Amino acid sequence: IGFGRWHILLPDYETINDGIPGETADELLERLPSPVRGLVPDCFVIMTGTNNLLLYGQTAFTGTIREIVIVLRQAFAETPVVLTSLLPFGIGRTRASIISLNEEYSLIAEKNGAVYFDLFTPFDEAETNLFELDGVHLNRDGYFVWGKHLDQLLQHLLAKEQD
Repeated sequence: IGFGRWHILLPDYETINDGIPGETADELLERLPSPVRGLVPDCFVIMTGTNNLLLYGQTAFTGTIREIVIVLRQAFAETPVVLTSLLPFGIGRTRASIISLNEEYSLIAEKNGAVYFDLFTPFDEAETNLFELDGVHLNRDGYFVWGKHLDQLLQHLLAKEQD
């Protein structure tokens, strides 16, 4: 996430990428809402939990995800919050855990006024490899797929906000 070239992938948007490689959901929560540096963004896009699962084997961190959404919704009530699913990483026996966590992410978004962004499905259905050799980090094609789907979501979401 921290390596995404969002200014290229989303040229119609001014993006601020405050992703920190290796950060857990707990660490993200500790620094909220400070990442916005006093700005009021048009939208927040959250992608977190991967490191909790893959680095630490944690599956009981959805309470933290919920708190992240709540903090942003309370601090920026008029700003949409997009909660991105976990991706179908190609390592270990994580698939069932990821599917279960994504179901929880979807419920968290629904119950807390956020938008759930399912990236699992397009990545899972892709006909080409979207990950680096480690099965975790995205390759160029992976970032392209993410950017394309995020652009579609933002166009819909931000157009709706302007109505």
